Amino acid sequence: MSRTHRGKWAGLCHRALQHLLLVEHWEAASEADLRGWRDEIVAFREQMAAAVKGGRGMHGKFEKMFSKAWPQARQKAVERLASYPAPEGERRSIKQHTRTFDTQLPKECPYLLEHVAGYDPKRDMGPREDIWPRGRRGLQQGARDKVQDPPRARPRSTRPLGA
Repeated sequence: MSRTHRGKWAGLCHRALQHLLLVEHWEAASEADLRGWRDEIVAFREQMAAAVKGGRGMHGKFEKMFSKAWPQARQKAVERLASYPAPEGERRSIKQHTRTFDTQLPKECPYLLEHVAGYDPKRDMGPREDIWPRGRRGLQQGARDKVQDPPRARPRSTRPLGA
């Protein structure tokens, strides 16, 4: 697989992770915000699947690309969350707001690769609408109220990264 395909897949994975964090951690998000982020996650998933189809030899690299995408996605989510206005009645500087979200967001990735991609890219052909992480809020609504863990071929892959 070319670097272009790997880079595209990793970038989309990074953005999908970031949006999953936004959905789960921005308490003041409106329903329109949540719906928009879920729609973008679905679009990222479809583009990730297309990148896999466009390149060969990627199957052994998903976990590595996924683990590299997490720290960047987390940092971008912290920055983006800190840029939103503080809840009503709170006065915080951007620096204080950043520290708050840096503390709140998990240090280790709480998602499985399949939750981010919407399918197991090593086994399946493309994303499914019924695979979403069991998040704190809102994610299952993007899957028409179906929350399902992906089917497992190997027990080893059931633990999140860093666990």
